[in-house]
Amino acid sequence: MGTITVSISDSAEKKLRNVAEALYGRRKGYLGHAITDAIEEWVSKKDKAETIFKALQLIEEGRNMGKMTFKKREDLYER
Repeated sequence: MGTITVSISDSAEKKLRNVAEALYGRRKGYLGHAITDAIEEWVSKKDKAETIFKALQLIEEGRNMGKMTFKKREDLYER
C-alpha cells in the first residue's frame, strides 16, 4: 500500500468527506477507500480515452488491405 500526500482546496475536501461518509460510513479508512475508488475510475477513463484516440489515429491513417483479385461475387465461390 502506497502513501501519497496531496493538498486540495477546502471545498473539495468537504465534498470528499461528505460523499465518502455517505458511501462508506465514518469508519477507519473511509477516506482512503473513497480516494482509491476515485483514482481507479479516473485512470480507467483515461485508459479508455487513450485506446479510442489510438483507434481513431489508425482509422485516419488507413490501411492497405491489398488489391481485389476478383470482379464478381461468383468468382469467390466454386459452385
